[in-house]
Amino acid sequence: MKNSKIEQILDEETEFIFPIQGKSMLPLFRQKKDCVIISKENLSDIKKYDIVLYKGPSNYILHRVLKIKDDTLIIRGDNTFNLEYVPLKNIEGKVKAFYRNHKYINIYTPSLKTYIIFWNLVFPLRYIYHCFKRIIKKLFIWKKK
Repeated sequence: MKNSKIEQILDEETEFIFPIQGKSMLPLFRQKKDCVIISKENLSDIKKYDIVLYKGPSNYILHRVLKIKDDTLIIRGDNTFNLEYVPLKNIEGKVKAFYRNHKYINIYTPSLKTYIIFWNLVFPLRYIYHCFKRIIKKLFIWKKK
């Protein structure tokens, strides 16, 4: 969805639905298969592990809050390794639910909360695996030359 269209929706609505684009929130959200429901209500009540929408340099980004420090959110995509520091004033909305296969899924169910906590607890292991995989890939490329 183009930024101008999103900005128009953000100005006019308090809640809206849009399809996931990109892979930064895998495995929770699947590109072009899931649609998220973004709410602009209660933005002053953002908590750890909420998923927020903010405007990046060239597009809108949907990532998870890991920590709140003063008026800045420290966030990261579930499938990424870099932290982002986003001023609270730049947050446009937060995910309240999503649709998968036409089924409504509340993001705050106990099973999803458990999944989210587990996924973030194993982050160090996922990061080590990612680094190891990258080193192995470089070694094989180097051997082929």
